[in-house]
Amino acid sequence: MANPITSVAAEGRTFIDGGFYGKVYKSTHSGGPIAIKIVTDDLAKRDQAQAELENESRVLKTLASLHIPNTVVYKGECRDENNKIKELYMEWIEPKVGDLTDTQKKEIVKQFLDTLGVLHKNHIFHADLTKHGKNVIITNQNTIKLIDFGSAKIGERFDGISAQDVSGLALLIKKMFPSGQPTGKFNDLCQEIEKCNITT
Repeated sequence: MANPITSVAAEGRTFIDGGFYGKVYKSTHSGGPIAIKIVTDDLAKRDQAQAELENESRVLKTLASLHIPNTVVYKGECRDENNKIKELYMEWIEPKVGDLTDTQKKEIVKQFLDTLGVLHKNHIFHADLTKHGKNVIITNQNTIKLIDFGSAKIGERFDGISAQDVSGLALLIKKMFPSGQPTGKFNDLCQEIEKCNITT
């Protein structure tokens, strides 16, 4: 990885989303777009939000060291005088514009399964894939990127696919095929999913 980013100018930031932890902005650094996650100013939530951001930083660094594909790329972080992280920098992922064919949708679901397989093989559990499918982004290159690892766990052991991740997959399938599952190999894939050993 290139030298981590340690600060980004406050000017030129575009608000993207907000949540429990704080806010996400789009900005630029060295001529390219980046995403910035900032800890909330709400004192009642700050400690937990701080812990989530610290955890996300740790997980993203682990993902980078393992070269795990289809996961958001860590770019750096800014810490305060007490060494507490206040801004987390990640790659900016441009969401896909336009529709997918059924063939492309099947490939997206396969990528999702493959990515979960690699994560679980390395004892990494995302733990937050069930919220409206927002943490799975489809790019213009028809690839997926998993984002928001603030709730992720490292060091867990899995004998199969986790229940939460299967729920995330079910949401993805429902989103991809709202009028029903297509026939052919995709049904075979769904049958294999049902055979998986589900862990809690």
